[in-house]
Parts: sequence; C-alpha cells; structure tokens
Amino acid sequence: LVYCTFQNAEQCHQVKPVELDANGFVMDGAVIGSEFKALPDTNTDKARKQALQTAYPNLTEDEITKARQKKAAPFEGKLDALSHLQDAYNPTYLPVSGEQVETGFEAPTGKQLSGLGLIQAALHLLNRPLTPDENQWLRAAGDVVETDLANLLMQMSRQLQPKPNLRAV
Repeated sequence: LVYCTFQNAEQCHQVKPVELDANGFVMDGAVIGSEFKALPDTNTDKARKQALQTAYPNLTEDEITKARQKKAAPFEGKLDALSHLQDAYNPTYLPVSGEQVETGFEAPTGKQLSGLGLIQAALHLLNRPLTPDENQWLRAAGDVVETDLANLLMQMSRQLQPKPNLRAV
C-alpha cells in the first residue's frame, strides 16, 4: 500500500511491485524480436473510446470503426445539431421607403459595341480599311454605344489627322 496526500486529503493506493529478471527487464514485458505488446491506453484514449461508445451504442470497437469508415450517422441519426436555432428570435424590420429621383439623364439606347464588334462597325461606316493608328485608337476607346459611333469616328479623325512633314528647302 502507498499512502499520499492530495489536496489535503490522505489517499491510499494498492500497487503491485514490478518484477524484474536478472538483466533488469520487466518479467511480463515483450521479448524483443519475437513479440509485440501495445502500450496501455492513455486517459485520452479511454475518453475517446467512451465517447465513441456513447455515440454508437450497442456496437463493439471493430463495428464502430467500420461504421465510422462508412460515415454512419452517430446517435442513430437522431442528433439535431441545429436544434438550438429553432427558438432563435429573428426580427423583421420594416423596409425603408424611398422615392424616385429624376436626374434628367437618359441612358443611350443602342447596342453596346466593344472590341472586335467596334472595329467591324467602324469598317462598315468608313468603307475603307483602318490604319494601324486608327485600329489602336478604337481598341483603346473601350465600350461604345452604337448610337455614339459616328461621334467617336469624327473625334478619332480629328485626333489622328496626319501631321505635316517638315522639309528643309
């Protein structure tokens, strides 16, 4: 018997002495090279096994392992993890009423042209091939509404007018 004091309370534990052989090894230990023995379960292992036994009642350890591999529902599928949310209070708020504001701006009502569609429309209106500068300028213009295409082409022609070449005489 071993006596000890824990939290001001005397405790008594009955222990069995460990028997050693002539070489200092434990008598009931595994013989190296001929057998294996698992370590005893730790407190964590015991708690995990107890929790699994509670979650899967009436099953052995092997059956619990197989059930978990098959992703079987614990507690026989009767556990509702969101049951506490059924009584949650979700207030509904009154919608804020607004008013329509007239800005006087009217959005253009034409087809949106961008990229290759814009280049094709410009080719159709100009009736001639585009120069590389015109092509680059139109690609940089981005998205354009079809109704604004004529204004865009006039702006392009003004900005890309050929500059006079200076010559020494």
